[in-house]
Amino acid sequence: MVTCVNIQAQTTFNARPNNGNWGISNTIFITDSSYAIAGVGGEFRGQRKLKVSIFDYTGNLKKEYLHGANYELIGTGYYANGSKINDSSYVIAAGAIDKDGKGVGRMFFLDQSFDSVLFKDFKNYRFQQFSQCRWNEKTKQIIGLGYVNHPVTIGRFWLSKSDSLGNQIWDTLYGTTTHLDKATTIGLCKDGGYILGGWTESYGVPNVNGNANVWIVKTDSNGKVEWERVFGDSLTEAVFSVFEGVDGHFYFSGGRTDYKEPLSRNNNEYSLNYIIKLDSTGKTIWDNSFGTLGKNNSLLSLNQTPDGSLIGCGSKPGRYYKDGVAGIYGYVIKVSSDGELLWERVHHHPDAFDKDSQAGVRGILYSIRPTADGGYIAAGETNTNDNYQDFWVIKMDEEGCIGTPCDLQEAILAQEEIAFQNGIQSFKVFPNPASDLLNLSFSFPVLEEAFVQLVDQSGKVVLHQFISNTSNVSLDLSAISSGIYFVSVQSTEYTFPVKKVVVR
Repeated sequence: MVTCVNIQAQTTFNARPNNGNWGISNTIFITDSSYAIAGVGGEFRGQRKLKVSIFDYTGNLKKEYLHGANYELIGTGYYANGSKINDSSYVIAAGAIDKDGKGVGRMFFLDQSFDSVLFKDFKNYRFQQFSQCRWNEKTKQIIGLGYVNHPVTIGRFWLSKSDSLGNQIWDTLYGTTTHLDKATTIGLCKDGGYILGGWTESYGVPNVNGNANVWIVKTDSNGKVEWERVFGDSLTEAVFSVFEGVDGHFYFSGGRTDYKEPLSRNNNEYSLNYIIKLDSTGKTIWDNSFGTLGKNNSLLSLNQTPDGSLIGCGSKPGRYYKDGVAGIYGYVIKVSSDGELLWERVHHHPDAFDKDSQAGVRGILYSIRPTADGGYIAAGETNTNDNYQDFWVIKMDEEGCIGTPCDLQEAILAQEEIAFQNGIQSFKVFPNPASDLLNLSFSFPVLEEAFVQLVDQSGKVVLHQFISNTSNVSLDLSAISSGIYFVSVQSTEYTFPVKKVVVR
């Protein structure tokens, strides 16, 4: 019997509800027979509500619920939000606009079947919003972290302790009354205290253009500050996940600009995924960036696996799709507790790319959790063929794979190999636009004798070059006039697509 359950749980899948409802999922609950994915949803351009989609272990959508009144505008906090409480129910921290038009912090309490919900509103301040909450099993209490705004341009960290029904025991604020500070993530500590994360405009190096620094705060069980750290300079920094590991050290992740890269300083939309490890006093043990510089890089959720390593998810920009389609892809990474990259994966939903409108791929993973079979479950959002956002959930094996081939890049290589076996070859051209030199990179070596032609818009061949037994070719463009050209590869054995290039 155990073996059967394990085989079923090892089934990998890549799914979304596909029901026409808009949604962003940021919370995962694992039950005895299903994965419950929760977040904010509703009709496209309509009112936002609490949305819950329930999938079985093989990825089939079993049930789906929308909770909330029509007048409410609900946001379900930041990422990896929500906790199981009292072994039979669940809590999600959020924010809402109540019927009086007031911004309130809200906790949703769902029963074990997710089809019934009660909520508790917190109206301590002019405006408040929960970002995350955690259930403290030892004290049977809910710890909520969020932020308050009063006025709108001023924000402060907001820590709240409540009983299992949402009745507040105490709350406290952190930060100044002159700048905007926003709390995003909270972890429970073994000593009974809490580790808080977010960003601040109040502390650290003076900021430029409203950019913020990461702010980490360690408190005792009563919310009193024990130590705090600020990371970053005048560029944009963000943190979305923080926790205390089994080794007693603190880990947090997010996205940041690269101090050494001029492109970052000229355009702070360019960032890197990163993880920082601190000791129990807040001293940095290691500080590592992962991936390549680009827009929309961010590591949004981080957890520890049973072997002590780290598993994280988020987003990664690039051209990973077949034919090099630009977009934002789901990103999954595994790192050792010493900061060594073990593997990284790039995923997308098969329907994310709209072939008719040529819209780019969009997929972001907001939450990830290890599963009992040694694999991982992650949830987020993806676009569909009609460009609507929807819930997205993927179940991976222990290597972060969804079936075989493992990830998107390997799947593309597999497609190209099948095409190669059928007499079809492919190649890339770069840079494009080009000036003095144009490079061709073939998916598979060109072993037979072939030739490359550069053809102008009138059909005239302006460059002709023989190639053989190579995977890479460089064309000298120094004598070529500026304009639009077409690159053609002629071979007796294989068919090649024609590529358009711009010469400047």
